[in-house]
Amino acid sequence: MHQAHDLDALSPMQLREMVSSLQTRVSEQEARIQERDVAIRERDTAIEKRDAAIRHYKIREEKLTHEIA
Repeated sequence: MHQAHDLDALSPMQLREMVSSLQTRVSEQEARIQERDVAIRERDTAIEKRDAAIRHYKIREEKLTHEIA
């Protein structure tokens, strides 16, 4: 973690540099969050497809079991 700064002691140029640095960090963190969100959505889609396939095969198995009985 970064050291806390006494903002009153910083020059205008130092403040601009600090703000620029913070904006860059925020942008980088937002990009990482978006990447994770995409990965989560992709996993959710894969899980939904897998669940649908499982439901399909369970229904098929139940129908076949019923026909045999």
